[in-house]
Amino acid sequence: MIEVNALLKALIDRMALWAWDKPEDEMQNTAALFWEEFYDAKRHSFQLPLPSNRRFTKFRQQLMEESFLVPDLTSIADSVGASTKTVTRLFKIETGMSYQDWRHQWRLLKAIELLSREMQVNDVAHSLGFCSDSAFIAFFKKQTGQTPLNFIKSNTVILS
Repeated sequence: MIEVNALLKALIDRMALWAWDKPEDEMQNTAALFWEEFYDAKRHSFQLPLPSNRRFTKFRQQLMEESFLVPDLTSIADSVGASTKTVTRLFKIETGMSYQDWRHQWRLLKAIELLSREMQVNDVAHSLGFCSDSAFIAFFKKQTGQTPLNFIKSNTVILS
């Protein structure tokens, strides 16, 4: 994902309205500036690989539910009939992340999704199972470098 600043957004908007038969020599300067801004844009890598082991079939299906809250390690271990050590090992093998790291990444991506829908910070915190708004804000700031409110207010658009 890249952050699209105001200049890059303006270039995208301008280029999107170009006539299909516009002469190439008339596009060169704008296109060159677009690519310069594009390559200079801040990049974010938000990946969330899913475990493929058959034990996690129900878990993968639940992830698609709108209100699903990713459980803690003990709860998922109980639901798949395995020890916490086995769940941790399987997650590490199949996703390259420990379950806790995977859960943090899921919560971050879900937070960005909900904030992008203009959901209130306290509602996002509650939806994601944080014990308080301040705990959510601290988590979000640690992960992204900005508070959820700054994220909402910024005119920055993230493209994937």
